Amino acid sequence: AGASQLYWDKANSRLGIGTTSPDRILHLANNSPELILEELDQAADQKKWRIWSSAGKLSFQSLTDAITGSSLPVMEIMRGGVVTISGTPSINGANRALLALTDRTDLAADIGCGLHFGGIYTAGGATAEWAGIKGGKANATSGDYGGYLAFMTRPNGSATAERMRIDSAGNVGIGTTTPVSKLDVAGGARVGADSTCNASKAGMLAWNANTLQVCTDAGTFTNIASASGGSSQWLNGASG
Repeated sequence: AGASQLYWDKANSRLGIGTTSPDRILHLANNSPELILEELDQAADQKKWRIWSSAGKLSFQSLTDAITGSSLPVMEIMRGGVVTISGTPSINGANRALLALTDRTDLAADIGCGLHFGGIYTAGGATAEWAGIKGGKANATSGDYGGYLAFMTRPNGSATAERMRIDSAGNVGIGTTTPVSKLDVAGGARVGADSTCNASKAGMLAWNANTLQVCTDAGTFTNIASASGGSSQWLNGASG
């Protein structure tokens, strides 16, 4: 091959392909440079990966032994840091997971993985975390894979803290990590106005005309409490 195709920089122990000035141990220069990686001990059509750069993004694709495969990459990394993952989910069957995160920390309650969200918060470019989602182990019992999903936010001047949890039974806790019912709120809760009541909304609470109401199976409101006239009173099931 000519010097412009394959170049060895002896002084720096660098190999250039398509360049005579390699910047690293291996430097590929082309309008669309690519590599094929082959893992020889894998099963047929499970050995090869293609990695290439084109149109400002780095792409990854699985290939058959004959160097064929889907024309779509399984992952793309944009130059700005955006990552796209696509494919046919196969992890955990019907749960359709495209991304699996696993914590290898020793067995304990609350071990798990999460995603943290943040960005630039000063004119000088400093970054900070301001929210997150975490999946954690519900207890420290060996063989028990019950887990929870936690949602976290961060107020200014404080650390990120859990605000809501869905436990292994499907109970939702807001302000509590130990919900005992389908919705457990540790603190005040507010409902707003909703004038529409029908059978599909049975059990809905609404605050209409200074009155707390519940929508019934019959599709009508029943009054629970009223705060009209500057005072509060419990009502004995009067219709709204």
